[in-house]
Amino acid sequence: MTASPPPTDRALVDLLLDGGAVVTMDRARRVLEPGWVAVTDRTITAVGDGPPPAAHRRIDTAGHIVIPGLISVHQHAMDFLLRAARRRPTDFLDWLLGVYYRGVTAMTATDASLAATMAVLEAQRAGITTLCDNWGVGGGTDSGRDRACLDATIAAYRRAGGRVLVARMLGDTLPPGWAAAARAHGVDPAALVTPTGPAIDAVAALLADHPAGGLVTVGPAPELPEMASPRLRTAVTALARAAGVPVCTHLAASPASAAAAPLAELDDEGFLGGHLLGAHASAVGPADLARLAARDVRIAHCPGATGALAGAVTPVVAMRAAGITVGLGTDNPSLNPRVDLLEEGRWAARLARLRDGDPTVLPESEILALATVDGARCLGLDGLVGALVPGLRADLTVLDARGPHWWPRADPTSAVVRSARPGDVRHVLVDGRAVLTDGSPTWLSPTGLATVGTDTQRAADDLLARTGLDRPAEGSHR
Repeated sequence: MTASPPPTDRALVDLLLDGGAVVTMDRARRVLEPGWVAVTDRTITAVGDGPPPAAHRRIDTAGHIVIPGLISVHQHAMDFLLRAARRRPTDFLDWLLGVYYRGVTAMTATDASLAATMAVLEAQRAGITTLCDNWGVGGGTDSGRDRACLDATIAAYRRAGGRVLVARMLGDTLPPGWAAAARAHGVDPAALVTPTGPAIDAVAALLADHPAGGLVTVGPAPELPEMASPRLRTAVTALARAAGVPVCTHLAASPASAAAAPLAELDDEGFLGGHLLGAHASAVGPADLARLAARDVRIAHCPGATGALAGAVTPVVAMRAAGITVGLGTDNPSLNPRVDLLEEGRWAARLARLRDGDPTVLPESEILALATVDGARCLGLDGLVGALVPGLRADLTVLDARGPHWWPRADPTSAVVRSARPGDVRHVLVDGRAVLTDGSPTWLSPTGLATVGTDTQRAADDLLARTGLDRPAEGSHR
């Protein structure tokens, strides 16, 4: 194997990661052992296994494995403070209204900042360099609180140096029965939706204030298609496509949702397309898969959170066979408290094998693709991140593969998927900048890290007490 051509515009590269295995996830799925990766400024300039170029700085990766930064295509940072909620839901709507909305509609801007800080910190410590945060603290008429929380969230992500798509959830319509159910859970139905005109205006203002191209970008996310009127869906889709950002939603996530917003109707109005990232899509049949593939809709699979509510399993194997791009997400911390994208991949394979009755589906190389190159395509970032290829941005993760749980090991790709844990993550680069070094965040001092942890616990305790989520539901013995 020969090295990619070294950079010619300067004598030395900025940074060389050298001595361990390199899993490139390029088109040929090359694995270099030992190999090296050269980085200059924000970009990967060369990858190889021959003599490396000279460098200003070098990270010795002997005994380590370098992989592309992992990409979580669907999660909810504002749910982070609800991870300690004691209330255990009985079904989806009981969780959505009785835990999620009950909590986030009571959040302050300080709560939002802490939630985003802890969410991105835990993601980076798990090797995740890019995440799509389906963000919301409710709708309603309190636009001042909403915008203050959003601004605090974006500021937190920028401080952490994360690559983040903040998918602003919105809706202007409550599905039948939701208003009464919300009141029964102590939630004001008016806090869940925004009138159509103001909702469109808010999206337009956000896209203007945060144009695409930076590390932190903003896009619209009709929370469920049935929570957005056709006018709202059409308007925000046009705004997003003009801005060059994805539209996110929870798509056909249950039989009820699929019936309330049929894919055929969404297709007729232009909602389906390569701009759309739909989470879950578990209530789909063969005709639906053909439609999604024809429109190049991308799908976010979140097996951990789906399993928490005993939801239907997304047909990942059938989707991939149809040509649909699927990525992985960690979803809601109140349902799936573990931020571990590779564990999501393992569960994706287990559930797919149980669903299909075939133990050979989703081998390790495909699982890692779901968490890297396919995740990049889901977010419209293919050609920018997702692989260790010259010319792409230097988003990468270094795993310490010397622990006893790694041995004996198979090839590096299989070993990463089978054995890696968040505690193995030693170094993380985003856009060429180290955000994690020797397992510690570079953007927080040890004192700052301890303070954030203490402040987050205090904020969570206060939020849960204010909303009654610090105790089990009446009649519950869990």
